[in-house]
Amino acid sequence: MSDQPVEKLRIGSVTATIWCNTSDKGRTYYTITILRAYRTKDGWKDTASFRPRDLPVITQLTDLASRRIIELQAASETEAAA
Repeated sequence: MSDQPVEKLRIGSVTATIWCNTSDKGRTYYTITILRAYRTKDGWKDTASFRPRDLPVITQLTDLASRRIIELQAASETEAAA
């Protein structure tokens, strides 16, 4: 996984982060991580644990991330063909 994300998509306290990776064979592929932010007395923290009310948001974010990854892949293929 690269050090910097390609993009972060956020709805409320839930964020989907898109990462660009390269396989051992040099193939580019994308992954996502999904986290929910919450506040404690010590400040903001992230968790991969979700409440039932977060599920519709996760559905929206995975749809947005999927569409964005398709765009990124198409752009990569166009650049590779040029």
